[in-house]
Amino acid sequence: TLSIAGPIVLYLAHRGGVLGQAEETWRLLFIGIVAVGLVAVGRFAWLRQDTSSLLLLLTGAVSLTLGVRDFMVAQSGKDNNPVWLVPYAGLLFVVLVAWMLIDRFVATTRELAAMNRELEQRVEAKGAQLIKALDEMRSAKESAEAANRSKSSFLAAASHDLRQPTHALGLYMATLADDRLSDDQREVVQRMKTSLTALEAMFNSLLDISRMDAGIVVAAPHAFALAPLLHRLADEFGAQAAERGLRLSVRIAATPTPVAALSDPMLIERIMRNLIGNAVKYTEHGGILVSARLRGDGKVGASHWRVEVWDTGPGIAEEDRTRVFEEFFQVGNPERDRASGLGLGLSIVRRLTELLGHPLQLTSQVGRGSRFTFDLPASQEVPASVVAPLGASDVAGLCVAVVDDDPEVRGSTELLLRRWGCVVVAGADGGDVVLRQSDAVAHTEAIVADYRLRGEMTGVDAINAVRAAVRRAVPALIVSGESSIEQLARLRASGFDCMSKPVSPARLREWLAAVMRSRSRERGGVAAIVTGVPEP
Repeated sequence: TLSIAGPIVLYLAHRGGVLGQAEETWRLLFIGIVAVGLVAVGRFAWLRQDTSSLLLLLTGAVSLTLGVRDFMVAQSGKDNNPVWLVPYAGLLFVVLVAWMLIDRFVATTRELAAMNRELEQRVEAKGAQLIKALDEMRSAKESAEAANRSKSSFLAAASHDLRQPTHALGLYMATLADDRLSDDQREVVQRMKTSLTALEAMFNSLLDISRMDAGIVVAAPHAFALAPLLHRLADEFGAQAAERGLRLSVRIAATPTPVAALSDPMLIERIMRNLIGNAVKYTEHGGILVSARLRGDGKVGASHWRVEVWDTGPGIAEEDRTRVFEEFFQVGNPERDRASGLGLGLSIVRRLTELLGHPLQLTSQVGRGSRFTFDLPASQEVPASVVAPLGASDVAGLCVAVVDDDPEVRGSTELLLRRWGCVVVAGADGGDVVLRQSDAVAHTEAIVADYRLRGEMTGVDAINAVRAAVRRAVPALIVSGESSIEQLARLRASGFDCMSKPVSPARLREWLAAVMRSRSRERGGVAAIVTGVPEP
């Protein structure tokens, strides 16, 4: 500001005739300013004590000295052509500032390079830590998945041995129920049967979850008749619903021509069994409606069956409509009453519908009831067989070969069949059956065989051995607790009827009754092989 104002002030002084005095005053003013600045720089240099501050102090001192020298020369008036040194002080100051800027630039560049190196090192260290953490997470995830697979594989592999005593107990219970019992004894037997049914339901749910976790459940879709399956399930749950004072109805919309459903009938039966069972269990009054309607124009690929299960139960609150599909979650059962099951039914339903590609929908209103809905593709194919409704049929006089290497299972099956009036030939394997009672074997009309037998023998081997002995295709049923993918594939490839343990006596009796009915259709000495109802 003073430099800009200098020419104006000196011009005015010249016009006023006081240029000499103004010039001296102006020089003294600048010398004073430089002196004050020099004191400030001195204090700064004292505090910093670095090269830049010392050079700045030195430059200020030189500038002050040159300014004083020029002032004294001007005052003496002896030199008619004086040389002023103050401009050189400006040049020195410019050089100093340039040097300081360059020095600061170099220092800043070095600091930036150092910071970059430090940042790279930190990024590298953090990257190494992140990679290590990811490796640890991956390792932990793999360990958890391996542990889960081991758990699921163990349960799936052990299912055969775990099902054996439950299967035998169910057959003994059915035998005991046929005896003449007092009212008190019959009540005890009924309570034992109820407990066994609950145990089988929980056991099957746990095994279903473990099999799905292990990837063992594989869908095998094909055309099947939907109506007989729904009617059979309604008959099965009808007595239970009636005991609770509920109405259980099935409503299937009529179609101009028979239209089959396209899916895995065993898994669909499992889904419907869980949905209907839940509806019966949690509905206190009113009823349950199972409906199926054909939607679309009836053309292949453009139609589907809409399957619904309605109930008039307590309904499900909105905040629980997602959680009801979680494992072990139950609405209104905080005490974990096992009479209400394990809370796995809807979890299994959701997993199976996702596996089959039939998304499940839930609509519910608290106090009014719930509705579960899913769609099945329609098929114009004619189902390979129609499942007849279950019922109590007479099997007396039927000669049955029972093959099982477990003495308890073999004994309970033999005892129950004899109570039903069957002629029984029992053994640990096919050769045992043939060798022990060769005369009776010649009249064998049905074979019930466990799949896993002693040694390397299987139920398929036993069935083939007995068939070879009687020289005809005897209807055969494999009763198995197997869950591995390989064993299930072998069972499907065998072409024999199959039921999973534990098998209810009613289903076993119905299969035998179907064999009895097939005898009337025998032609030319060849028995017609019936198609039984495999359990999921």
